[in-house]
Amino acid sequence: YFGSYSRAYSTEKWNERIIEVYQQIIADYSVDTTQVILAGPSAGSYHSLLVGLNNTIPAKGLLLSFAVYPRDSDSTLFIKAAKRGLKVALLCGENDWAIQQQKKLGYLLDTYGIRNRFVVFPEEGHGFPENWPYYLDTSVDFIISDDE
Repeated sequence: YFGSYSRAYSTEKWNERIIEVYQQIIADYSVDTTQVILAGPSAGSYHSLLVGLNNTIPAKGLLLSFAVYPRDSDSTLFIKAAKRGLKVALLCGENDWAIQQQKKLGYLLDTYGIRNRFVVFPEEGHGFPENWPYYLDTSVDFIISDDE
């Protein structure tokens, strides 16, 4: 699909292109669309957050890895996402250049009632820690659990 074997997506019409890929996936595969998790690292988290908050692609949760936070997000998007039951796992490194933005995002998630899991990796920057699969698994478990 779009972006395969590359490290970056074009910024031109990115929202429409992500929707096209999603529609292609659900047309080609048996997907439980009530269990969709949008995820991405860095700018991919930024795009996942916007698509998830806007409900462009209905998602159960977001798995945001060392996110680049969109500073101009509308509070009504957070409120509507909380009402839909959106859950967020936010994974960050304590030495990430964007850690202050990520902390602000965590604060907003709490403020607007979005259930979230905020994990900060000690001594890590803007990248994946050594035991990354563990954090992916526990974050997915958090998102798909029906626990209140």
